[in-house]
Amino acid sequence: MNLLFRKFPIEISWKKDLAIVGLVTVFPPMFILLFQPFGIDIGTEGISFQKLIIVIGYGLISGLLTTIVCVFLPFYVPKVFENFKVWSAFLFYLAFILLLSSANFLYNVLWDDVSGFPLDRFFIMTRRTILIAAIPLSLAIYIAQQSRLKSNLASASRLNQNNTLSDSHTECTIISDNGKEVIKVSPQSFLYVVNADNYAWIHFTLNQNPHRVLIRGSLKKIQEQLKEMNCCFRCHRSYIVNMDKVVKATGDSRGLELALEGVDTVIPVSRRYIGQIMESLK
Repeated sequence: MNLLFRKFPIEISWKKDLAIVGLVTVFPPMFILLFQPFGIDIGTEGISFQKLIIVIGYGLISGLLTTIVCVFLPFYVPKVFENFKVWSAFLFYLAFILLLSSANFLYNVLWDDVSGFPLDRFFIMTRRTILIAAIPLSLAIYIAQQSRLKSNLASASRLNQNNTLSDSHTECTIISDNGKEVIKVSPQSFLYVVNADNYAWIHFTLNQNPHRVLIRGSLKKIQEQLKEMNCCFRCHRSYIVNMDKVVKATGDSRGLELALEGVDTVIPVSRRYIGQIMESLK
């Protein structure tokens, strides 16, 4: 039961997601041409142009729905998907599978010579989809969750062993968009930056005490101004962190969390940025 409430965030990975969309778009037509379900009979003389268009339609529907549900939704409402647990991820993907099968069923009804809506067939299809998908989906989520956990624990261990990237005293100047705020930081004083809509909180030490200043500016621009300090990295869509200030890293299936020297706030590291940070340690 504990497993159901473990973190299992869904994040955008454009390379992987586009590959999945391509696979989902190509697989249904290939499957239909090979096994000829849904009453499609290619026959010995090959498939007609009209039936070929119908077959391609299954792939286009599958690809479009996958793009909307599995790519656009996590991209436009990331906060919802970042807080997913194992149980909510299971329900999300099961609902998506039902949506996909229902859309293809309705598409089949449109071109098939059927009078009225075959409600009994629809319920049979829904029941079979749930029964067929539940076990493989559960196994896939469990394996993915364990794989993420193992990978992130290993990354946390490496960070704890070696996280000193700079011994220089190079100073960087952070200037707000309106030019009113100018903050000078060094690897020894800078802690982290956290996004606040069109503003950002700059956290650093001043006379050995934690201090913060709110400035107008995006994380992208601030990261560019900090590029001379090779210890500063984007670790989350809302955070930039000084890796030299990390005293402890912990990992779970969601990603990593960093504890900084003299800071109570725990800094999250999302999965999409773990690779960049680990690469910097080499």
